[in-house]
Amino acid sequence: MTHGHHLNLLNFFPRAYSVRRMLGGTDDKGKAKSTYAAVRQAPATELLIGHWEGKHAVSVQCILESGNTCQWGALDIDSYDDPKLVERVRRAAELFKLPCYIEASKSGGAHVYFFLDQPTIAKPFRRALQKLAVWMGFPRAEIRPAQDEVDFAKGDLGNFMVLPGFGIGAEKMRSIIQANTVSVKDFNDITDEGDFGDGPACLFPLQRLGEANGFNNRNLFLYQLAVYFRYKFPAEWADRVRSYNENIIVPSLPFNEVNALIGQLEKNAKCHYRCSGEPFEDVCNKTACQFRKFGVAARESANSLISPEGITVLGTDPPVYFATLVNPVSGESIRVKLNTDQLLNVNQFKKRCLETLNAIPSLPKQADWEAVVSKLMASAQLIPVPFEQTEEARVLDAIYRYCLTSVKSSRADDLLRGKVWLEQGADQGLVAHFRQVDFINYLSTHRVGTTKSQEAHATLNELCRLGHLLTEQIDLGGVQVLVYKTIIHSRYLELQTIIEQEKEAG
Repeated sequence: MTHGHHLNLLNFFPRAYSVRRMLGGTDDKGKAKSTYAAVRQAPATELLIGHWEGKHAVSVQCILESGNTCQWGALDIDSYDDPKLVERVRRAAELFKLPCYIEASKSGGAHVYFFLDQPTIAKPFRRALQKLAVWMGFPRAEIRPAQDEVDFAKGDLGNFMVLPGFGIGAEKMRSIIQANTVSVKDFNDITDEGDFGDGPACLFPLQRLGEANGFNNRNLFLYQLAVYFRYKFPAEWADRVRSYNENIIVPSLPFNEVNALIGQLEKNAKCHYRCSGEPFEDVCNKTACQFRKFGVAARESANSLISPEGITVLGTDPPVYFATLVNPVSGESIRVKLNTDQLLNVNQFKKRCLETLNAIPSLPKQADWEAVVSKLMASAQLIPVPFEQTEEARVLDAIYRYCLTSVKSSRADDLLRGKVWLEQGADQGLVAHFRQVDFINYLSTHRVGTTKSQEAHATLNELCRLGHLLTEQIDLGGVQVLVYKTIIHSRYLELQTIIEQEKEAG
């Protein structure tokens, strides 16, 4: 095999790389000290071969040229005080039948590499890797790629990951990659939770652990399952709990204990999942759970409160949000108008619920609530606003009024005196020239729109982008003056007559 074939097989193709230089000693976490020098170009094949031959450690970005796809990823597990870490990782990978390559890191941790047969979108791949990290019992593992997207054009390089197989030889590394590469479909099948995909994220890994090692917490697991079944199958949940106990849990719980558990839940109008303590904490994936139809946050807070219709955004500046909320008591739906602060701040959202639903919902903490809002906004429906209803339209109308009511001149020199310079344009319109400072003074005097110089400047620039204004540098006696100009159409000339009549009447 040629070296070029090795590179094609691995499909790394990074936009940048770095080579590690060991500094000696360890940091306060026990990790070997080292430094990296980033190089903004794809590494030569010889450099990669040098990594596999043990000459120098090379790290690269997993994200491909597209900026949002990748063909491999990794879990970087740091547990430097555990001499059996790699063995624990291997057992966990075997339990969940994960096609991966595992090796000890040079710093005393463990690296778990996953390879795909073709590029895939990085965002869902990263979410799947996070799920696997939780299943394996390492929820704090660093995920690579570390970003959903990397904007290489703007100089962003993201986070690097050391290549696998340092010092084991290029041919052996090639065989390892071949043996562990899977299709995107097969990888998705591995992370598919089947019937538990819409429930608490802890159920699937706990069932897999129970099938492999025995259900050490049968009562607690069956309780969690029963709460899930009660929400998902309200008419037959009790029968499903009994059937699951008899067919899946080994050894099964005694019949009287199962009935007692069912009776306990039947007495409670609202059931709560148990998330703290064993066995749930070790496999808790809170981020995933809060967005599932029958997950913890879904049943007990945000997703049960906000209708599946989600969020509609009126594209004003600032935007206005509309959410269909479900009254937790009556079940009645009501459309609620929210500003940005009321949507983003969990306490202000609760206050808005009290005002509209006469109820205060139980919602997650602020950081988790922001994750809920981000998820909602990802699928939000945007309603564009007609130009006439925008701040730019109001300012443009103010420009026309300013140009028609201010002191005007037919001489450009008079711009320096605060006058508006008018020229006859085509189609019976006028071409008006004005300075920004004079127009802002007009806004302040007449209390029209924004009076802040920075905001007014931004609005004027937006009007230029939309084609309603033009800018021009004019030489006035050796002084370079930036002026805006616009065409005042005939309908606004009629307005001038009306304005003058109103002034005379006043």
